[in-house]
Amino acid sequence: MRRLIVMIASFLLAGCSGTLVSQTFSNVGTSLPVESTASEAVDATITVIGGGAVGGPGASIDDALANSGSEPMLVNGVPLMDLDGVIWLCESVDESASPPECGEPRLRVADYPEGGAEWDPSSAEVTGLQEQDGVLWLEGNQVFGVVRP
Repeated sequence: MRRLIVMIASFLLAGCSGTLVSQTFSNVGTSLPVESTASEAVDATITVIGGGAVGGPGASIDDALANSGSEPMLVNGVPLMDLDGVIWLCESVDESASPPECGEPRLRVADYPEGGAEWDPSSAEVTGLQEQDGVLWLEGNQVFGVVRP
C-alpha cells in the first residue's frame, strides 16, 4: 500500500517544479528523496511541540532532517516569517534578495504559537527581531518539535 501511495505521489509530482505555498518562496522545506526510483522530492516540516521555553545545544537543520521521525527535537536556525505569514526555520537568511529569502536547508514551521512578542516590531530591541521589505526574522534561535519529511 505504501509503495502504491509513493508511486501515485511521484506521478502527480512529476509535472510540478514545486509546490507554491508562499509568494515569497516557491518550495516548502528541504528536498528529501522519495522511496522510489523517481527523482522527485518531498517537503519537510517541523511541527512545534508545547509552547514553553526549551534550551540546549540543539541540532542543525541538516541533522534534524537526517534524524526525522516521531521524536521531538530541538533544532537550531533562524525563524523567518515571510510576506504571507508563513513561518520557516532557515539555515540562514539571504538579505541581498528582495524580499529576503530563507537559505537552504529550511523547514516549514507548523503550529507555531500565535501572538508572541517575538514577532512584534515594537519589541525588536528586546527580541532581536529584524525586518526588511516586510519579511521578519530572528537570528540564532531554536524550535522544539517533530521533524517530518
